[in-house]
Amino acid sequence: MFKPPEHLVKQWPEVFEDLHIDTMPVAYMNRVRLIFEDGRIWEIDVYKQLQGSHPEAVADALIEILEEYASEIIDLDFDIDVERLKEDIKSETKNLF
Repeated sequence: MFKPPEHLVKQWPEVFEDLHIDTMPVAYMNRVRLIFEDGRIWEIDVYKQLQGSHPEAVADALIEILEEYASEIIDLDFDIDVERLKEDIKSETKNLF
């Protein structure tokens, strides 16, 4: 588990400030940034990948990359569609009550 990146905490502190994440649905992701110990930086445009593929296929591809390069990755950062996440959470909360 890890804490969300600081830029996400600033976007929605009420939710992300004390949150620890162990999973994130790719449907809300825009970008994943991997930083390697040798200085390489990979930015994966998840939003673009989702336009032509099923979310499960995109998630599987990301997991495969993370597993393959786990020993070389020193940091992982991501951007999510916070506004869409907020709207979906509000909508689902209303449906519960």
